[in-house]
Amino acid sequence: MEKIFIVGEGFIGEHLCRYFTEKYSKDKVIYFTDTKLKIIDKENYNICDINSIFKYNSIDCIVNSLEDMEFIQKVTKISNINQYHQIMTKKNKNIIDLLKKNSFKVTLSYINMLYGPGQEMTEVISLWIDRIVKNKSIELKRNYTRGWVFIMDYCRAVDIILQQGVDKESYGISSDFHITDLEVIHEIIRLLNKSRSLVRDNHAELMDKTQEHTKIKELGWQPVKKFKDGLELTIKWYMLETFGEHIKNILIKAANK
Repeated sequence: MEKIFIVGEGFIGEHLCRYFTEKYSKDKVIYFTDTKLKIIDKENYNICDINSIFKYNSIDCIVNSLEDMEFIQKVTKISNINQYHQIMTKKNKNIIDLLKKNSFKVTLSYINMLYGPGQEMTEVISLWIDRIVKNKSIELKRNYTRGWVFIMDYCRAVDIILQQGVDKESYGISSDFHITDLEVIHEIIRLLNKSRSLVRDNHAELMDKTQEHTKIKELGWQPVKKFKDGLELTIKWYMLETFGEHIKNILIKAANK
């Protein structure tokens, strides 16, 4: 690919920008976003505002994590796009139907169990870490079984889809390593040396929230990062973000290994 345009915001977009820039070079990757940067800096990456993408008449590859129908409609009207990848947290028939009408190569991926350094505090693992650090109790009403994927493993999955994915195909991205919410919380408690009394499950109903991901495995992708190792990096990021930022980049580099 001659040039990759990444459109997005926050956690996913910044990590994708970092991954592809380090793989291909700064000259080949442009990140379009209007949100404040948390993980990367403007000095080492090509950062542009979102609307500036429309000044290009020809684009080699777009990776878009924004699920905004109006924006996607505008992007797909750019006169010449060779390849387009849409990242989604859930199936949206309107977006899927729109993209599959286009003549350029389109692939889609679904992810709902993602974690790692820099994740928004609205996500469950970040929320659990925050509550446990502050000695606040957690009450589980439902105990989900999930297949968590570390952020850099996810970036590798998107890369493989761009290289080998079938036109107009959708790919679920998940892990064969399944773990319950209660087990994750107990592991956070262990890593932070806190009391197990912080979590109350009250015999929470066990429910399955794993995601089908056969197609991505058929392309040769498997997650590399062990869940506990990724969780430890995520906790360290939270602690540094909350109590000090001076070695943040060390953790980001560790996450990329």
